Amino acid sequence: MSIIRKRLSAAVDQRDHATILWFVRLYPPLGLEEEGLQAYIGYLKKVVSMRSRLEFDQLVELMEQSYSSSSVGYQALKARRADPSVKLVIDASGQLHKQ
Repeated sequence: MSIIRKRLSAAVDQRDHATILWFVRLYPPLGLEEEGLQAYIGYLKKVVSMRSRLEFDQLVELMEQSYSSSSVGYQALKARRADPSVKLVIDASGQLHKQ
């Protein structure tokens, strides 16, 4: 079973979705359905977190580009990005990615 866990972990690290699904499907016949489900959920959390982070960064970049012509708007955007609550959300997203 440790070989399956190691290979699943390697597939998650490589973001190899087809291999992840293949290994997760091995868990139920081995009587480890809950463990397999938790492993897959952990992988999905990473995917959602990474995609959210990427989309957020792209949105900020677009906003910076559109506000760069207006110094007031750009300063407001910079202040918003420095807001601790926004940083908290970003940090929480990063923590989900690590789990």
